Amino acid sequence: YKIKGGVSELIKRMATALQENILTEQRLVRIAEQGKSYALTFETSNGATKEVVADVVICCLPFSVLRSI
Repeated sequence: YKIKGGVSELIKRMATALQENILTEQRLVRIAEQGKSYALTFETSNGATKEVVADVVICCLPFSVLRSI
């Protein structure tokens, strides 16, 4: 498959559609299954942790980073 406009176009459109659900300036430190959902633990820029529970997770990380979470 080819994406008209390239992968960056896909990323821009997903970001626009999911704007309020995208977290920035936070580091993902843990992903855990929680029944039929997922619990994601983030470390914020001030060092505090924050947990988010989601039904679906789109994780766009290089495998070398993902395997350390």
